[in-house]
Amino acid sequence: MHSFTDPDHILYVDDEEALLDIGRIFLERAGGIAVDTTASPHEALRMILTGCYDAVVSDYQMPEMDGIELLKQVRKAGNRVPFIIFTGRGREEVAIEALNNGADFYLQKGGNPGTQFAELANAVRQLAGRKKAESAVRKSEEMLHKAENLAYLGSWEFDHLTGWLIWSEVTYRIFGLDPGEPPTYEEFLAKIHPDDRTKVDTMYFATVAGGKDGYEVEHRILRGGTGEVRHLVERCEHQRDESGRVVRSVGMVHDITDRKQAELELLSRHEELQAAYEQLAAVEEELRTSFDDLAGSQQQLRESERRLADIIEFLPDATFVIDAGGHVIAWNRAIEEMTGVPKREILGRGDHAYAVPFYGEARPVLIDCVLRPDGLADGFYSVLEQKGETLEGEVILARPGRADAILMLRASPLYDREGRHVGAIETLRDITGQKRVEADLRETKEYLENLIEHANAPIIVWSPDCIITRFNRAFESLIGIPAGEATGENLAILFPEESRDASMEKIRRAMGGELWDDVEVPILHRSGGVRTVLWNSANVAGKDGRTLLATIAQGQDITDRKRAESELLQRHEELQAAYEQLASIEEELRSSFIDLAESQHHIKESEERYRRISESISDVVYSCVLEHSGDYTIDWIAGAVHEITGYTDGEILAMRCWKAIVHPDDAPVFEREILWLPPGTSSLFEIRIVRRDGRVRWLRVSANCTDTGNGGMRLYGGWQDITEHKEAEEALRESELHFRILADHGQALIWASGTDTKCDYFNGPWLAFTGRTLEQELGDGWVEGVHPDDRARCTGISAGAFARREPFSMTLRLRRHDGEYRWLQNDGSPRYDTHGNFCGYIGHCLDVTSQRLAEETLRKTAEKMESIFRAAPTGIGMAVDGVFTEVNGRLCEIAGYTRDELIGRHVRLLYPDDATYEYALQQMHARVEKTGTCTLETRSRRKDGAIIDVLLSITPLGPAGFFGGVTFTAQDITERKTMEREIEHHAGELARQTNSLAIANKKLNLMSSITRHDILNQLTILLGNLSFAEEVVQDPEVSEYLARVQSAADRIHRQIEFTRDYTDLGVRSPEWQRISDAIQTAALHGLPIDDEAGDLVVYTDPMLSTVFANLMDNTIRHGEPATRVRVRYRLEENGDLTLVWEDDGTGIPAEEKERIFHRGVGKNTGLGLFLIREILGITGITITETGEPGQGARFEMRVPRGAYRL
Repeated sequence: MHSFTDPDHILYVDDEEALLDIGRIFLERAGGIAVDTTASPHEALRMILTGCYDAVVSDYQMPEMDGIELLKQVRKAGNRVPFIIFTGRGREEVAIEALNNGADFYLQKGGNPGTQFAELANAVRQLAGRKKAESAVRKSEEMLHKAENLAYLGSWEFDHLTGWLIWSEVTYRIFGLDPGEPPTYEEFLAKIHPDDRTKVDTMYFATVAGGKDGYEVEHRILRGGTGEVRHLVERCEHQRDESGRVVRSVGMVHDITDRKQAELELLSRHEELQAAYEQLAAVEEELRTSFDDLAGSQQQLRESERRLADIIEFLPDATFVIDAGGHVIAWNRAIEEMTGVPKREILGRGDHAYAVPFYGEARPVLIDCVLRPDGLADGFYSVLEQKGETLEGEVILARPGRADAILMLRASPLYDREGRHVGAIETLRDITGQKRVEADLRETKEYLENLIEHANAPIIVWSPDCIITRFNRAFESLIGIPAGEATGENLAILFPEESRDASMEKIRRAMGGELWDDVEVPILHRSGGVRTVLWNSANVAGKDGRTLLATIAQGQDITDRKRAESELLQRHEELQAAYEQLASIEEELRSSFIDLAESQHHIKESEERYRRISESISDVVYSCVLEHSGDYTIDWIAGAVHEITGYTDGEILAMRCWKAIVHPDDAPVFEREILWLPPGTSSLFEIRIVRRDGRVRWLRVSANCTDTGNGGMRLYGGWQDITEHKEAEEALRESELHFRILADHGQALIWASGTDTKCDYFNGPWLAFTGRTLEQELGDGWVEGVHPDDRARCTGISAGAFARREPFSMTLRLRRHDGEYRWLQNDGSPRYDTHGNFCGYIGHCLDVTSQRLAEETLRKTAEKMESIFRAAPTGIGMAVDGVFTEVNGRLCEIAGYTRDELIGRHVRLLYPDDATYEYALQQMHARVEKTGTCTLETRSRRKDGAIIDVLLSITPLGPAGFFGGVTFTAQDITERKTMEREIEHHAGELARQTNSLAIANKKLNLMSSITRHDILNQLTILLGNLSFAEEVVQDPEVSEYLARVQSAADRIHRQIEFTRDYTDLGVRSPEWQRISDAIQTAALHGLPIDDEAGDLVVYTDPMLSTVFANLMDNTIRHGEPATRVRVRYRLEENGDLTLVWEDDGTGIPAEEKERIFHRGVGKNTGLGLFLIREILGITGITITETGEPGQGARFEMRVPRGAYRL
């Protein structure tokens, strides 16, 4: 007996009270089962719905309600208690109906009660245990569901046999979909990011086909609705059957978008740091280039840093540096001299100790404002401005016993390679002298402005387009118009109308180079009066000496003189009388003319000086005079001085010679080109200067040395800042270096040519490909490697493109280093410099040999497919937008049209009417949309008017469905449809007759089944009581009688079982059945089977599985040493097929080979093989035994031709 602490509580329902008692006794004896019984199905329903039972056992045939109806009521009420049908009615359809309505087990009554109820007890335990296990699983699933929700983990399951895909709720949320019908595999792939789709698809199928247990892949998806990109990690495990075939796949998906974003952010930060590092490296490279001609090594970098420290140390400006904590880390010599504080006393000190030498107290200064913008007030400095991150200011310091000093300050932040503030630097310069010079210059400028403004002679300046730009007070008096009112007006307003054209013509000639020299031009006064003025003019040209910038003219009002001359002519006598007075006037006039000539001479000198300076104007212009010491002293400078040098004009002038700002390495160039320049010569050279802030700038300097005529010499010249040009040149060199590195390490074969069409460059891969040297390939040497058949075409294409300056693309064969000619795709493009000048061609070649071979293979395949298309026995065609675009010969034969008659015509031509066409079109669209293809039977009209039946198979040419065109096949099935309609008519007649027989047979079967059920119930009671009697009877003689009764009862049971099977024989129509599927039942409960039937299908009675079950039972019962069964087939010469069942047992004696198929022959019921022959005989299949005695039994089933398919 078994011991159970928690027995399974079941309900047993049967209308036989005696059977209920026997069943309860047997089940409770089995142990672990507590049984309640009832004979009423209605009472059973009430008891079941209380939910107290772990399982229900019910008879099938009961007077109030049969067992299946009771089962339906239980399931309808939502109760899922395990339900067992335990009945003597063993028809197969009853079992199927019971299982279809939710029964969990089906067991037939009859046979040995102990064995029968032991099997029932085992079923009860299994189902009750399964119920408990399912409850535990549901709880586990609930826990798993909660865990998935908490961890945001999605799960899925795919059944490879059924094609069912199940997604968890979290999986739907991750994909942004509403829970519902799970997507197909193709729909799932559509949700994968296009860039990851192939990887996921390949990973899945590779592990399925490659025998791997699973995979893990990281990919992106496009969430439904929003299209948002999410990152997922997907893990999958495959479950395989004994043959290694995958039957189930289970996977988990985890949204790792947040983690990926964090990783991407870290990567972005890394890239930013890398970019900052590269920028810093570029700055370091620039410093190494500036302060050290040697490049490359770490030692040179340290040398560069040392030089930078030396530069700070020896900067002419007082300079100190503090770190982020405000401690002094640099204190150069200039600041030592300025303050008298040596660096050993100040380095490392903080708390604003650096302010004491200047301000007498420790307080924040300009450098602190850079590190802490709120740490300094503007009131400390007389001037304070910010340029980017640099602060500039001026401060006045009191110096006891001396004049106050004016300091110019500049402070800037310092950064490390990561862009963090690490300190600041401040420079101080004593600009007291500069300020004094600036004041003197302002006074001089004011003096000159006043001199021009208050000159007695009228002076005017106009632009090349004759617009007045300036004139002085004397000119205002001359015309009576204020300067502010006339400035910007055309010169024409100055002249009387009657002489205006002539005066403007003189002005244009003067501007063209015909300078005025005492030219009389009448001037119109605002009052309307006309003044006669004697003019002298000069043109101001640009630095090229040709471009006119302005014209300046100085005049003398000779109106009174002209009026006097007129009066003298009119009154000659009066003039004669006043001769002496006139002589006096003439003397005075002569003196005026002398003064005028002298003024004119000064104007010409000024003009000449202005012209020479203008010729060399660039960003800065300057003038130097030769001192008695032999050195040049700069006495005038103008332009973008501060922007280029960081110094003011006054500071440069204070240096006397601008050699002080020349880079030390370029000092010899300065001396050669400036100091040693002979008179009457000029020079143009490039030089570096060091700005006030220590940065190096490149200048293009012009110098013109002239003799002043009084024994002295003067230099005129200009500066042009070409730093950006130099940097561009350096960048160009780096770009060219990068290009060569990329070109020599890539896969493309790169070439370049000059303007003469000759190649002047080939990269490393080209030379490696050809195995030739650069010298061999240069010019036209590369053409030697081109295939002889391609040379003329190749050179012709390139020459034509070269002449037209157009890109070209061509294919050619080039000899590889191993002698093989390879196909290359050669693409060339014209190249130009930054000014648009043609420089030649550059191109690249790619090896396309594999592509060419693939294209050739594709072409041959296309030709082969075209041959198949033409010769196919099936009609084939293509249509776009419903119009025939291609048809083969067979399709023309089916339709009765020629190819030319169909091409370009609408497919509606071949349909008998619009209704047939519209219906077919709807079916095609619906099926293609659902499955991607369509097979359809329809009617068609031939050209001769005949209506035929055709079978169409349609496949869209692309993803656009019907809109992108379709390809189709057509078969004429008119004869087949005619035969089918005739067969259908005869089948209808046969069905009606069969139905009548089936009704009569059903009534007989019902009567037989009721009888069998009642007999089996009583037989079960009999056998149960016999079992109890055997347990209590001790008399051997009585026991022998009981054994005989038991044997008779067993034989009665077997006979009843046979009547049940034989009753089903021939009831249902034969059908096509796969042999391998039919033997599965026998394989589950018998010996191992070597199935060699493959896809063999046989047309036979639905009881075919019973045939193989009985054959297996026969093998087990009679082939006692048998260990395996083999199922195979062979084709016979007459077209029949022989299906063979053979074992390795004892075999069957020769005299028994035919008798075993007779009724009643055998050790059991003698009905098994008899029943097999009857089942097979329904469809004309015969069976015989042909095995060798002692070597195993062999049953051969002969299947007629037409009754099998392979």
